[in-house]
Amino acid sequence: MKFRSSPHTTLSSKISNTSTIKGKASDHLVLFSTVEHKKKVKSLLKGTLLPWQLKQIDENKELFYFDSKKGPLALCLLEPSNPKKNLGHYQYLTPSLYGLARNAIGTIINKFQVSKITNLKIHGLDISEEIWGGLSVGLEMSSYHYLKKYNFKTELFNLSKSETPSIKKYIQLGHSTNLARFLVDTPPGEKRPGDYANFLKDLFYSKPNCKLIIWDEKKLKKERMGMMLAVGGASAQLPRLVHLSYRPNKNNKDKPIAFVGKGITFDSGGLDIKPPSGMRNMKKDMGGSASLVGVAHYIVTQKLNLNCDFYFALAENAVDAHAFRPGDVLESRKGLKVEIDNTDAEGRLVLGDALTVANEQKPKFIIDVATLTGAIKVALGAETGGLFSNDDELSDRLLSSSSQAGEQIWRMPLLKEQRSKLSSPVADLTNSASGFGGAVRAAMFLKEFIGNTPWAHFDIYSWVDSANGPYFQKGGNGQLVQSLSFMAQELADS
Repeated sequence: MKFRSSPHTTLSSKISNTSTIKGKASDHLVLFSTVEHKKKVKSLLKGTLLPWQLKQIDENKELFYFDSKKGPLALCLLEPSNPKKNLGHYQYLTPSLYGLARNAIGTIINKFQVSKITNLKIHGLDISEEIWGGLSVGLEMSSYHYLKKYNFKTELFNLSKSETPSIKKYIQLGHSTNLARFLVDTPPGEKRPGDYANFLKDLFYSKPNCKLIIWDEKKLKKERMGMMLAVGGASAQLPRLVHLSYRPNKNNKDKPIAFVGKGITFDSGGLDIKPPSGMRNMKKDMGGSASLVGVAHYIVTQKLNLNCDFYFALAENAVDAHAFRPGDVLESRKGLKVEIDNTDAEGRLVLGDALTVANEQKPKFIIDVATLTGAIKVALGAETGGLFSNDDELSDRLLSSSSQAGEQIWRMPLLKEQRSKLSSPVADLTNSASGFGGAVRAAMFLKEFIGNTPWAHFDIYSWVDSANGPYFQKGGNGQLVQSLSFMAQELADS
């Protein structure tokens, strides 16, 4: 299991200054600007487009495609959000210029690939760092494919007199997003718990300011990780808890931020086995951990001054004589006894033990990410992740970061009524119950292992079902890598 560190021609971080559209007949050209500069755009393109083509730019749309005198040309005119428009949802679901630019460049490249790109020349006219950043991340993401290798040359040009921003961190962010996508796309037989743990060791062990510890099955037993051991007990590779500690500055005595990721490398459902259709894409059930690998990769490579702990709870929910059973009572690390109602509600079990470990270190706050329930997709759709939190300040910070990153997140409630449905006659609680509100019940289960620590839980899909925007194939989408990296960057800079 090895991530191809250069699966494509790496995007140069250099943006050259120019006063004209650069290109020749064999090039594919792109121009990005905003609707407020439409007149400037038309003036700039007078020597490149015919008069009837220039008139089309007056149409009220975002993307235009032309056969120009200098080759195929795509024009993107982004529209900043208008506070006067009643967009609702507290503006949290309002598209950001960053997200619009990221998705637009992916759509453009996808269309251009039909004629096989060799040289792509991208121009920006009076665009902000936010747009340059979205462009850079979109270019990186559009270059990813699990099998194919794209080898077109990309050049960036600034048509404005203003100073060009640095895009190095955005290139790295795109690369970290692709890392998360790669992990999800990797076949499950190649990323069982031991394989995955070794991959993380190779990725982070020698990085500056990083310390990585792996708890194997013997250590997990010694540390009373009863729920993790039960979930992964039927696999040929037994569970692993990987702890990555990042301390960039000895003088920084701030409490660390804890991130906990669900890493079910394949989910058969256990003895409550899934039907074939429900099992087909369960290699993605470690998508929460994959996203946090991407976040960790960004934080470490950018050398952010932010104390962080990452916990990756890795297990395979398989079936054999050692599989845990409905009706079993498991003792968690926290000491709570959990009756198993359904072996297919396994993610919350491994998270419960990992959250306990994280909480014992008294972090500033805890964020967990998991492909936890199908119920959240029923409520919000595949594109929008659910956020549950016991802390309004933390929740607001995360919603703001996701909005900037152009990733849709919506806050869901924590309801005591759903916790009462997890009561058990033989244990402290059950791991699931039938009826509506499954995503809320799962969150209430996790809350049992948090105490009073500020905490946020993300329930995500981690997958795209078809090609769109910067995604050229169905598969892992790196959901939340950008949102959480934006949050980390903001905290480190403050």
